[in-house]
Amino acid sequence: MLDNLHVVTIASEPLFYFHHLHKSCRNHGINLDVIRSMENPHNRKWAMIRDYLDNMANSEIVCYVDGFDTICVKPLYELRERFVNIQKHHQCKLIVSHHHKLQYDIWWPLCYEKTCQNTYINHGTCIGYVRDWKQVLDILIDYEMSDHDAIVTYGNLYPHDIMIDMRAQLFLCISNPLREIDDYVDIDSQQTVTYEEEQPFFIHATKCTYLTEILRKLGYTVDNTMHCQIRNKYILSLCKDANMYGVVFFYLVCVVFMYVAYLEIVNIRNM
Repeated sequence: MLDNLHVVTIASEPLFYFHHLHKSCRNHGINLDVIRSMENPHNRKWAMIRDYLDNMANSEIVCYVDGFDTICVKPLYELRERFVNIQKHHQCKLIVSHHHKLQYDIWWPLCYEKTCQNTYINHGTCIGYVRDWKQVLDILIDYEMSDHDAIVTYGNLYPHDIMIDMRAQLFLCISNPLREIDDYVDIDSQQTVTYEEEQPFFIHATKCTYLTEILRKLGYTVDNTMHCQIRNKYILSLCKDANMYGVVFFYLVCVVFMYVAYLEIVNIRNM
């Protein structure tokens, strides 16, 4: 029975690999809960999840997963057992995925300058008891910062509350833009997915990494246009980042020129 385990995501529309997440969760023993939102969930995720928890018992377990680039690859009754054991051992409130960054782009230091417990995390997959979720979220939603920065800040302030899944015991989060995640995992004849001797329950292909080939090997049908859709998303994100950080670069250049001019004025006065 999986009555006390819930897998939830937030989605305004079924984009990219959303249907595969929905189907893969069902195939592994549980129906995906979807928080439908017409507003942009960016920087509102923690508040939405907090509302979702309102009518749940404190002893229930909630696993949040990103909706567009995550799939389930292992029976979920085992997730409950594994989580209970890990949580009991570490006495943590939430387990959050480690961000395995396989390709560093020029924006990485700017986008992910903050580390949690001296490593990188990704809040796109995390799990905890409802009672612990509520305690953490009541603090996170008061932070006036992005969802990512909020949980990083919390994890650094309260390191015993946040366990980072470094070994991918529950979640495997990999980013390698426009590359197949299938290149980094092994799949045996029983369709068991293994990453460095661990068998995660969810695979999160963040930063426009492809899930197409692994899905096909696991028996799912993937539209041939999926790569094109994700590639277009990646190009748009690069343009957005370039525009945002281009402004920052412009101001930095202005500051440098102003400083050089200041030094020249000082030198002239000292002559």
